[in-house]
Amino acid sequence: MKNVTFRVEDDRLVEKAKLKAISINRSLNDLFVEWLKNFSNDNNDDFDYKKYLAKFKHIKIEKKFSRDEMNER
Repeated sequence: MKNVTFRVEDDRLVEKAKLKAISINRSLNDLFVEWLKNFSNDNNDDFDYKKYLAKFKHIKIEKKFSRDEMNER
């Protein structure tokens, strides 16, 4: 096991992160390990499509886009 130390200029940032982690019943350490795994997964072997969709289930699109609108650049 490796210990990692971070230097954060803004103490409020750490406190806000702790509060957010508590609100989702997680620890900062757990969230960091999850981020590190995702960040280092270059080949995406462990990509979980259902978990990915669940992560963004709060996003609702009310408008039905036409084919032309979806292909606009």
